This record gives sequence, C-alpha cells and structure tokens, in this order.
Amino acid sequence: MIFRWTIWGMHTRRCSELLRISILSFRHQFGGFHGYYVCTDNIELIREIVGDISVVLDFSNGAAGRFDIESKATWKKWCPQVKLFPEQTEIYIDSDVFLVKYPTEINELIANPSIKFAIMDEFLGQPWQLGAMRRNASSNTPFV
Repeated sequence: MIFRWTIWGMHTRRCSELLRISILSFRHQFGGFHGYYVCTDNIELIREIVGDISVVLDFSNGAAGRFDIESKATWKKWCPQVKLFPEQTEIYIDSDVFLVKYPTEINELIANPSIKFAIMDEFLGQPWQLGAMRRNASSNTPFV
C-alpha cells in the first residue's frame, strides 16, 4: 500500500510541520512495510523536514507536468502523476490529517475491488463534510 501526500507553493513552508506529523501518525499505525511518499515542487525543503520517514518526489518527475497546473482546483494533488504505482492501493492524504487509531475501514476498502475510493469521515459522515469529492460520492461511498 502507498500513502501519498502532496505539498507545494506557499503551503510548503507553512504546512511542513503538519506534514511531518501526519506522516509519522500513518507510519505509527501502519508500520514500515508500506510506501510513504511526498510529492512536491520544493524537494530540498521537504527532504530537510521529513528526513528518512518518507520518499520525496519532485513534480518534474511526472508525465510532462500534466497536473502541475495553477488553478482554484487542486490538480497538483495528483502531481507528478495520478498513480505512482498502478498495481498497488494508493491513499492520498492531506498534510493536516492525522491518525489516532488504526482505520479498520481501510482493510474493507482494499478487500472490495468494486469500491474505488473512500472519504474521510470528519464528523459522523455528514454530507457537507465531503468537500471536493462530494460530486463523485454516492450514498454507498464508505467513510474512513
């Protein structure tokens, strides 16, 4: 399984400590047998912040910057490419998301190939919590 964060631009320095804590919380719950990756446009700073707890990838390593787009939409979350490892489950995580316990829902998600994505349950699964993924969610979309 791949855990993946993306951080860029003005958010890089401001959110870098949150990013480090987020990665450490996932490593604590899932252990070292998985891949932990941060994609960024500032590899030097992020390597300094995360050290050896994550692999740091530069946006420019992708398919000609297809998702390196400045816009209101957060295309850069998919930089440098949509999936780093197509044969594995990839979980995209915002730098302000932290685990306080093991999310057993992830096991269910992986075991059921008909489920394509899940959404973080920020507050008892209220539909207004779905953010940008709201358009893609159905009433059967699982929460984590």
